[in-house]
Amino acid sequence: MRSTNLARLVCAGLLFSNAAALAQAQAEIRAGIGGTITKLHVVAGAEVKKGALLIEFDDSKYKLRVAQAATDTAAAQANAELAKVELERADRLLKVNAISDAEYAKIVARAQVATVNLTAARTRVEQARREFADTKVQAPRDGKVGKVVVKVGESVKANDLLATIEGGEKTS
Repeated sequence: MRSTNLARLVCAGLLFSNAAALAQAQAEIRAGIGGTITKLHVVAGAEVKKGALLIEFDDSKYKLRVAQAATDTAAAQANAELAKVELERADRLLKVNAISDAEYAKIVARAQVATVNLTAARTRVEQARREFADTKVQAPRDGKVGKVVVKVGESVKANDLLATIEGGEKTS
């Protein structure tokens, strides 16, 4: 029984080593977003350096998403600032008993909602910026382009295979 466990460990180690060697040998370049390919900057067999621009997507809708998210954030910022001013005023009124507890609670709740809305709007801006950045696909490492499986004008979904890079050092 002990030798069987050792054999399993050895086999598992070999499988792990083979998987690591395969990962070292080939990197899959996958789409971070869905969209239409507008430019291919490489062909199969081309040598590339880490960071080289490989593929571009139509970025028009992603530019609009960044602009819309920025506008929404500006509106949420203004709303949060107004809610803060109203809360400060309500604090002063509460101290002199010029506002009911119920009205004060409503103002506090509005201020909290405004703060949450601002945080959510900022998150949407960051997400939109990341998606926009994904319209430019770069080489994750040095190597040789193994295959390019997309064409200009082709529509792809997020996580679709775009190309492979062979050889070179695996990077994280």
